[in-house]
Amino acid sequence: MTLANADTDTREMSPGDAKSAGAIGLFEAKYGEQVRVVRIGTDSVELCGGTHVHRAGDIGLFAIVSEVGIAQGVRRIEAVTGMNALQHLQQTVQILDKAASELHASGPGDVLDKLGRLQASAQKREREITELQRKLAVGGGGSSDTVADVAGVKLLAKVVAVADPKALREAADTLRDRLGSGVIVLGAEKDGKASLLVAVTKDLAGKVHAGNLIAALAAHVGGRGGGRPDLAQAGGPNAAGLPAAIEAAGSALAAQLG
Repeated sequence: MTLANADTDTREMSPGDAKSAGAIGLFEAKYGEQVRVVRIGTDSVELCGGTHVHRAGDIGLFAIVSEVGIAQGVRRIEAVTGMNALQHLQQTVQILDKAASELHASGPGDVLDKLGRLQASAQKREREITELQRKLAVGGGGSSDTVADVAGVKLLAKVVAVADPKALREAADTLRDRLGSGVIVLGAEKDGKASLLVAVTKDLAGKVHAGNLIAALAAHVGGRGGGRPDLAQAGGPNAAGLPAAIEAAGSALAAQLG
């Protein structure tokens, strides 16, 4: 309508006539006996009390700058017109040109393709790092790692270089399978924060509860935790307490075994 420079027609009529004319009320409101109906060209007929241009083309250039949901089924669109719209588009072009330069793209049209390839590469590297961390964590398995005997139950407790929660769980599963029967307690640090995980083999169900065990250890890292009888996780802000938490695993398990 803007480029077509559609004419604007404003009339006052009853709410009933306005509804019959196809006018749209954008917000819930109580209308009086007369309402202001603004028609722009043949596409827009609305109830509105604001000031409008005589023709759609009077606003000049038009650019939408944001669109957000403000309620269910209701969205708010914000736009700029005239010289403000021109300035907005010029800034957008400058940003796009700079992005193309930083990405070593052939031009603005190549930016999305470059970003897609970078994201795919980053995700692949993250997966590779996670897998390497998991392999490092379980490298010793039950051979070089020290497995303690606590009242007849095998316990493997150690700090590992795995920060990703998923990789930590995978490491615990691998170590639990290698251990055969027993309890795995793992601690990890990321950005100064601590993570703890306890995994218990199925044959110890009813004898050792992972959630109760990790609750006793989480205090050492300034956190709280819980979980299922066979698997539980906890976190805390005090990564320096990880060695103490791992050291306390034996006594905590012994206390639970009675």
